Amino acid sequence: MPPAQDGHDRSPSLGVALRSLRECARSGADEVLSHLPELGDREVQSVLDAYLDQVADLLRELDASASDLADRLDLADRRDVAGAEAGADTAHHTAPARGGWR
Repeated sequence: MPPAQDGHDRSPSLGVALRSLRECARSGADEVLSHLPELGDREVQSVLDAYLDQVADLLRELDASASDLADRLDLADRRDVAGAEAGADTAHHTAPARGGWR
């Protein structure tokens, strides 16, 4: 999404997008398994059931991967904020460039 005309970027953060993907994948897996059609042919039914199980498994893996990555990004963001705050605290306690301490 391009930035808005006022210069503010309104695109969601990666963590927000991953959480949205996670929710969609989770609900998609549930939905796939709730719509199991019944066919007359036993062999075709078995193949279709196995295929839908694989689709649901794939969606669950997307859910788990998106959740893991979002958690890692949250952890990295917290570290960045903590590091920036620590850097700001130490900036006030450093010696001046000229003249030394008095």
